[in-house]
Amino acid sequence: IIETKSLSFSYPADEGEEPQESAVETLAARFGLTEREREILGQVAAGHSSSYVARVLFISESTVRGHVHHLYQKLGVSSREELIALVAAERTKA
Repeated sequence: IIETKSLSFSYPADEGEEPQESAVETLAARFGLTEREREILGQVAAGHSSSYVARVLFISESTVRGHVHHLYQKLGVSSREELIALVAAERTKA
């Protein structure tokens, strides 16, 4: 369980895990993402905007954009669409 201010995100165990969460966890492990990058990857893969992610995680939009930029670099993509497609491709493997 990850607690961020008054919100908590719970990621289930491997068995019975949601496919997208599993895909995010797999990519996070493969590419050495930080805990915050993993959180943001999950939010972006779910289609949320930077402003939404900032509100949910209690951080600035600028900070979200910085994390997204680092995700692009680490995952070798250049757009949100490619980032979402990468998670979707990983999800179909599971």
